[in-house]
Amino acid sequence: MPASDADRGSARQAGAAGVAVIGLIDAVTHGLTGSYSVFADDYGRSGWQVVGSLVHALMYAAIAWVLRSSGDRIDAGSRSRRVLRLALVVASVINAVFFGVVDPALWALGVDEPPAWLAAAVAPITLVFGLTFLLAFALGITLRRVPGQRRAALLLLSIGPVLALTVLVSVVGGPLAGFAHPTYTETVTNVGLALTGLAAVTRPSPAPAGRRGTGG
Repeated sequence: MPASDADRGSARQAGAAGVAVIGLIDAVTHGLTGSYSVFADDYGRSGWQVVGSLVHALMYAAIAWVLRSSGDRIDAGSRSRRVLRLALVVASVINAVFFGVVDPALWALGVDEPPAWLAAAVAPITLVFGLTFLLAFALGITLRRVPGQRRAALLLLSIGPVLALTVLVSVVGGPLAGFAHPTYTETVTNVGLALTGLAAVTRPSPAPAGRRGTGG
């Protein structure tokens, strides 16, 4: 039996949750020990790091798909939401390609440090990663009054305070400095974007204007 839209929405949430678990393991490990987990590349490229990269790639691909396939219902007639959503689709595809192709390819070739030309070529992807947070936060602002999107909007709006707190902990230093990690912001961003799709598929689409009031 084909999966329903709600089932696919739940699968996307599961993907975001999987990325959150990997990221939180990394963040907590670093906070407690000063070293990153096996999913990081601090110890050279490994199979565990590739697993983490592939999970990230699948999650970003799923987010790109839900933002594209549920576009009309997420936009709800707003041009600004459409622009933000399409920008997030592009950013998600770029992130998916990076995590799904570049990292696994380097591991398969036995390359711990990428050549200078490749490092320079993928450097802008770091900017795309950060831009994703800003775009998602802006989308959250526009979703506040959209029916069915309250939970998604609240999560996306939490990007601001979560990111600010992370930067503050990093700048202040002290015993908590090791817990300053982008995974907290990444988690609320990814789960919030996944929820926009779930809300879109669980809220019925409005009936076409020409079919309203035709009963009787």
